[in-house]
Amino acid sequence: MFPEPPRPARKPCARCGHPTRVDRMVHGFGEDCAAKLGLVVAVPRLRVDDQTGTDLLDLLAEEPADCCDGWDR
Repeated sequence: MFPEPPRPARKPCARCGHPTRVDRMVHGFGEDCAAKLGLVVAVPRLRVDDQTGTDLLDLLAEEPADCCDGWDR
């Protein structure tokens, strides 16, 4: 009924040889191999200025009265 959309071109990964879509390759490597080689950042890095609210280290100074300090175990 409807024509099938064209499939994206694929090339083998330079590291493992797995066929990978060309538009998802990073310098000739597939997504997984590029992450293992450190070519892409898996987790976005945040600057210290981007943080809003309290820090966990600030909360360590405050010990609530009902917390377990371990002596009663």
